[in-house]
Amino acid sequence: MNDRFDIVYLACYEKWWDWEAEGFVSRSAIVAHGLSRHPRVRRMLVVNPATSVWRDLSRGVAPRQRTAERDGVRVFDHVRLLPRETKWPLAYRLNAPLHDEAFVGSLQAAMGDWGMADAVIWMAGPLVAKYAEHFPTNPVVYDAVDEWTADPAQTGLRAEIRRACELIRDRADIVFAVSPTLARSFTGGRPRVSVVPNGIDATRFEGAHPVPDDLAGIPAPRVGYVGVLQDRVDVGLVGRLATRMPGVSFVFVGPVLDHAHFAPVRSLPNVHFLGPRRPEFVPAYLSAFDACLLPHVRSELTENMDPLKLYEYLAARKPVIATDVPLNQPPGLVRVAADAASFEQALAEALAGRWKPDEALLNTYLTEASWDARLETMVEEVRRVTPSVADTSRWSDRATQSGGVHA
Repeated sequence: MNDRFDIVYLACYEKWWDWEAEGFVSRSAIVAHGLSRHPRVRRMLVVNPATSVWRDLSRGVAPRQRTAERDGVRVFDHVRLLPRETKWPLAYRLNAPLHDEAFVGSLQAAMGDWGMADAVIWMAGPLVAKYAEHFPTNPVVYDAVDEWTADPAQTGLRAEIRRACELIRDRADIVFAVSPTLARSFTGGRPRVSVVPNGIDATRFEGAHPVPDDLAGIPAPRVGYVGVLQDRVDVGLVGRLATRMPGVSFVFVGPVLDHAHFAPVRSLPNVHFLGPRRPEFVPAYLSAFDACLLPHVRSELTENMDPLKLYEYLAARKPVIATDVPLNQPPGLVRVAADAASFEQALAEALAGRWKPDEALLNTYLTEASWDARLETMVEEVRRVTPSVADTSRWSDRATQSGGVHA
């Protein structure tokens, strides 16, 4: 195959080791893992977010740049003086002049040593976009998964994120966006913008799952929400539903990032917060729900997002009731409610068995929305902007190791 290409994947928020431990379940993790096994990808180098010097020293490890090879993927680790730069704006701003030049130089040297000087630069978050200008002749891909400037967790870095988005418009060759609304943020610039929504590995949700112990004691019917709990959840709506439907248990599984936001519903006897659970346990919780909720407020953040949880709800074959926010799913799979009264009615009908997703439509959708299909779309787009390369890899040829994409 003479049109294979190399990828340098710049991870923004999570390390390859974390993805590996969790089983590759987030979009960035699934995409990176799938690309590393795709027959058109010749070699792949994943650049982890920086580790702080202090973290290394506390673990008795000499702070240094280092690489490791895991399952055919080279992973590039590097260090910063100050910790948690994606969370602490000051750390991010101070680390840049201290480390960026040395980091880029080391990365370019490693790419040259490994014969990857012409690799595609794949950016998985806005805070790594600044490195694109150091690779003026390489194809650049940006995967846009959220409107980061509207994320409350990124408030302190909004100026940097806005500059990163401008750089992407000026420098990237391709932008993949999870929603049409988010795609419009990058149109009118240099890159080719393609909407590639999230996907699903439906096999994770097949078969029988035992009811988790902490859920077994909560009376049915149970309606659930699985995901990060922050101000995107319409707490007023949840409170109304729980008050007007006292025989229904409302269950929230996931980390609570804003405890004050959820304080109004914590005292309700039929509202339950179970805390975060590891990804491998999510199918069991969804299996035990009678319906699933997407009670998001309409905001700049939710208008640009594509909730991965919604794909999981559908893969678990549960009726889903959502507020009126933009969705990528076709009509008939999700019941959309324009106001609290219609949301309550739709939920009551779902719990009574009077509404559920159309089975044939759902089966077709789960096939079309598979991560295999999403990866094929991405790879084909990248192939169009990547010059053909001769296979001079020092690593073993992985093209024959996989008959398709696996995520």
